[in-house]
Amino acid sequence: VGVYFFSQAISTEEAVEEADYVLQLIEGGDLQMPVVYDWECLAEDYRTVGVDSRTLTDCTKAFCDRIRQAGYEPMVYFNPSQSRTQLYLAELVDYKFWLAMYSDYMTYEYKVDMWQYTNQGTVPGITGNVDLNLWFPES
Repeated sequence: VGVYFFSQAISTEEAVEEADYVLQLIEGGDLQMPVVYDWECLAEDYRTVGVDSRTLTDCTKAFCDRIRQAGYEPMVYFNPSQSRTQLYLAELVDYKFWLAMYSDYMTYEYKVDMWQYTNQGTVPGITGNVDLNLWFPES
C-alpha cells in the first residue's frame, strides 16, 4: 500500500499545504510503499503553466521533506523529459524515483526505484487500459 498525489502547487507554501492534506488523509494508515509526488503541467490552461525549474524543484523538496518529517518515505514521479528540462534532479537524489517511460527496455541513464513501462496494460476486472509498473525494492 502506497499513496500517489497529483500536485498543482505553484509555490513551496502550497506544496507543504498539499503534503499536510495528504498526511491528514493517511493518518494512522499502514503504508509499505512511498508517498509519491507527481507534478505535471498537462494543458495550456493548467495553473502550473509557467512554473520555472527552480520553483518546481523547491516545491518537490518541500512536499517530500514534509512527508519524510512525518515518518513516511517520499518518492518523486517524473518522465525523462521532465527530469532533464524541468527538475534539478541532482537536488532530489535523497528521495526515491518513479520513472514514467513507455518502452520495452529500460534505457534511462539514472537509477530509479519504480518504472512505469506502459499505459496500455490490462488487468482482469478493470475496463480499459491501465499503467503497469515494475518496483525495484532495495536488497
